Amino acid sequence: MMMMGRVGALLLSWATGCGGDEECKAGGEATVQGSVEGRTVDAVSALYGPHPVFDGFFALVIDERTMTCDAPPTGAGKSLVFIFCAPAAARDYSMVGLEDLPEQPCPDLAVATGLLEEEGGSDVASAMSGSLTVDSTGSCVAGMFSTTFTGGGQLGGSFRAAACESLAAGP
Repeated sequence: MMMMGRVGALLLSWATGCGGDEECKAGGEATVQGSVEGRTVDAVSALYGPHPVFDGFFALVIDERTMTCDAPPTGAGKSLVFIFCAPAAARDYSMVGLEDLPEQPCPDLAVATGLLEEEGGSDVASAMSGSLTVDSTGSCVAGMFSTTFTGGGQLGGSFRAAACESLAAGP
């Protein structure tokens, strides 16, 4: 699939339009356990919105850096990025490899993929299998995940991601 290579555009600078209710703080929040190729993710923030590069796709980004809907992450850090081929809905998603994610939006399929990225958008590893459950949507997208990555690592955790109306590709 054409998303391989520089999906690193997912180190995002976020455009304005963040939802915010009492259930989700402006920059979102997440917890991540486990490691992939010796790397862990010390989650600080979580955002969800339309993918900035792939039209019709959506991204959930859990980051070690502070993010808000109107401010890009700053400083060094890693990102855990989940890509959906349709808007997130309250349901269970099967994790697939990046190459197995449909190339077109797929509102009837409950599949997603994941990437672990370092600063600059370098892909460290991609999802091979696992699950992601979205419990609620709206201005706060909440749920949990358990994903096995290439290289044999596994990451699991939960998220309460602030929903953004738009996302713009970073450097």
